[in-house]
Amino acid sequence: MTEVDVAKLRPLLANSCDEQAHATMNRNLNRVVEINVGLVNDLVAVRDERDEVIARAECAEAAIERAKSKHRKMTDDDEPYCLTCYQSPYGHAPWPCPTVAALDTGREKSDE
Repeated sequence: MTEVDVAKLRPLLANSCDEQAHATMNRNLNRVVEINVGLVNDLVAVRDERDEVIARAECAEAAIERAKSKHRKMTDDDEPYCLTCYQSPYGHAPWPCPTVAALDTGREKSDE
């Protein structure tokens, strides 16, 4: 119910009840308007917060993809390894390397 709706109701109420009842209904209508305004403000705040969380999640996903793009799976003699991660004196890290494994942890469930 908007303030315009309340304004339309006020004349109808004025003609249908005594002064005390009219005053009570006016107070109640004013309270309804206040509640509605509060709810709209709350909804706007929640929407803004949701948009911020979505933007942060998208940035995090992009960062994960950038990191993963630097860690590529290579195969040599049928043993996959990470081209980027080098574990001296052992050579390249086996695939998936610790970085890719850490970035993928928990993502399997969220990708389903």
